[in-house]
Amino acid sequence: MSASQARHYPADLGRHRQRRRGRRHGRLPGRARPSRVRLPRLRRQEYWDLERLEGYRTGLARHGIDAAARSIVKVRTTESIHGAVRRLLYRKHRPSAIITGNDVLAAGAVNEVKSMGLCPGSDVAVTGFDGGLVREMTEPVLTSVRVPVDVIATELISRCLREIDDGPTGAPGLLVPTEIAVGASA
Repeated sequence: MSASQARHYPADLGRHRQRRRGRRHGRLPGRARPSRVRLPRLRRQEYWDLERLEGYRTGLARHGIDAAARSIVKVRTTESIHGAVRRLLYRKHRPSAIITGNDVLAAGAVNEVKSMGLCPGSDVAVTGFDGGLVREMTEPVLTSVRVPVDVIATELISRCLREIDDGPTGAPGLLVPTEIAVGASA
C-alpha cells in the first residue's frame, strides 16, 4: 500500500458502495441517507494497482529516473506473470529488477526466473508488495514492502465506530508508514 493509498484508505473505503448478494448496503437504521459521492468505477484491485504504480513512478522520479512505458507490464493473473517475465528477460537489455504490485505476482516472477535457469536475487532482483506470508513461501524469500495491516484494520474499525456514533467526521485518513521486509530475492 502506497503512502497515498494508506492516507486515503479509511475515507475512500467509506465512500465506495458495498455490494453484498446484489443489494446495496450503507444505510444505518435511524440515520438519514448519506449524500452520494460519484467515484470512478474501479474494482478494488485496480485502485490498489494504480496507487502502487503511481508510488513506483514517484519513487523513481525522486531519483531522476523515468519509468519508460514499455518497462511497465500490467498483468492480472498469476498465469500471465510467467509470459510477462519471460518477455522482459528475453529483451536485448534485460532488466536488473522486476518490481511487482503484490507478493503473489512476485512469487510467480521468482518461479519464472528460476525456470529460465536464472537466480532470483543475483541475476535479477524480484520484489513484492504486501509483506505477508506469501513472501516466506518462496525460495529465495521475497523482498517486499510490508504493509501494517493490523494498524490499518484498527484505525478503520475505530473510525467506523466513531462515524456510527457521531456521523461522518470528514477527517483525513491516517498515513501509515510501510517498511521493507528484506529477503534474498533482491
